[in-house]
Amino acid sequence: MSERDFHHQADTEQPGTKSRSGALRPWTRRIQPAPILAVADARALPLTDACVDLTVTSPPYALDIEYIGGDIQAETWPAFMAEWLAESFRVTKPHGRLALNVPLDTSRGGKRPTYVQACQAALDAGWSYQATITWHEGHTSKGDRSLGTVNSSRRPHPIDSSEMIVLLSKGAWGPSSAHPDDITPAEWQLYGRGPWRFSGEPRRPDGHPAPFPEELPYRLIRYLSRVGDVICDPFVGSGTTTTVAHRLGRRAIGFDLAPTYIEMSRRRVIGTEEGKPPRTASSIDKLPHNDSTSGRR
Repeated sequence: MSERDFHHQADTEQPGTKSRSGALRPWTRRIQPAPILAVADARALPLTDACVDLTVTSPPYALDIEYIGGDIQAETWPAFMAEWLAESFRVTKPHGRLALNVPLDTSRGGKRPTYVQACQAALDAGWSYQATITWHEGHTSKGDRSLGTVNSSRRPHPIDSSEMIVLLSKGAWGPSSAHPDDITPAEWQLYGRGPWRFSGEPRRPDGHPAPFPEELPYRLIRYLSRVGDVICDPFVGSGTTTTVAHRLGRRAIGFDLAPTYIEMSRRRVIGTEEGKPPRTASSIDKLPHNDSTSGRR
């Protein structure tokens, strides 16, 4: 199914709000309590064991991004990945999932096979590998890097704007809840066939230095979770994942080390909720414990 066919079918199946392409997104009408947003380290989440159905996130890559508080250093990145991936595994339900967005490779701090290192760190933390989706996002921070000596094989430096979305599970690949599915037939066909092709989100002077496009968490949440599931982003940034999850009828939680980003996320959700403030960290202990799992696929 082509992108045009998908958007036409989405328009005719159910009403929603317009995507960046101009087509209507079929937002789920069931509204959950406002997202939980709190300042916390992704390596020590204030959550009970086995309470998250799906994590959708993109961690810092050690690219000297101007985050508030600074970026991770290249030499400490492997240890950082190992720690937060182990913590994410702890808070995930049996059969729960992780959608991890990372670049194919990076060149800051030396050439690093970022995707390969992320996959290995996840496997070491106990995650089971399921699949990878290639995302052609159309622009890259590598764009100002030289391709090497012109018309020479001396030192070629190929540039690829693709990013990788690693799909992982805690145990066998299956649902972590008995909640209802809501993905449409058109979405199921489109999202199951890579590569994904849509633009990344441009950086805004007054915003987060590395924002998500809404399309990314929208697809992953529809494809990998069910209505009412708990969706987590331990690097919440500007709040794209939590906002989209909430609008899709999921229970959203997000954490970040920077209070400014938590406040940024809170304002974004308030715009969605017509002035209703998100819950605070004190509500974290009210998250559900393990649901009974279902054999449906």
